[in-house]
Amino acid sequence: PSPRLGAYLHHAARYADDATRPQVYTTLKQYAGGDLAIQRTALTAVARAEAERGVAVPDGLPEEVRDWSRAVAEVSLGADSMTDVREGIQFARDLKLRRASRWLPAVAGKDARFGGLRHAALETLAEVDPPAAVAVLAEVLTSAEENANLRRTAARSLAAVHGEAGAPDALVAALKTAPSPVAVEIAVALASWKEGAEALLAEVDAGRATPRLLARAEVKDRLLRAGLPDAEAEIARRLDGLPAEDERLAELTAFEQCSPVHQ
Repeated sequence: PSPRLGAYLHHAARYADDATRPQVYTTLKQYAGGDLAIQRTALTAVARAEAERGVAVPDGLPEEVRDWSRAVAEVSLGADSMTDVREGIQFARDLKLRRASRWLPAVAGKDARFGGLRHAALETLAEVDPPAAVAVLAEVLTSAEENANLRRTAARSLAAVHGEAGAPDALVAALKTAPSPVAVEIAVALASWKEGAEALLAEVDAGRATPRLLARAEVKDRLLRAGLPDAEAEIARRLDGLPAEDERLAELTAFEQCSPVHQ
């Protein structure tokens, strides 16, 4: 679609007064049922303009526009074209379409047709429908079959919705068995708010997480800003006596060289 279409509709909707606003929606309706990309462009332009005017999107849009937007999202997310699916994910995000949580799990799942879009689908699901996202994100995070980068995306998204029931528990449950890159991301996620930080320290104290996670700069920085009392001292106490990372590596190398397997 021409970028001028989006710019025109955005300008018209953004600066319309009460008398001319109905004309904007009359113009918008001309694009219903046409090219899918043009529909997304037109709807996004008007929704963005309305949001800039202080209208709640999508709830403040006319009912028929809300229904139309949901239909466009459904068709886009189920399309055979990777471009349509990718743009459908962004469309659902831009318009904050909670109804898209009906179709986003399939786009984010391990059997998704376009694996490269799973990250965006997970993040968008967490934005548009946090309660529905928790189970999907937890499944990805705890699956040893998923690649580390996708599991890290799931951890970050769970941190973003940590106020939802089950989200903190999912992060804690995954920490014990997660491979190192994922464990670090989980630790960063938990350290991002006070209760999560307390849970991380509790897992370290219980031996279900290595205290070395607390020495990571990205984890320590968040712990210090999480509102824990005496955070610096609490971190230092758990790190006290641990060999430096390079010393530990030397010890492991020496052990392997002395092992019967290497003789």
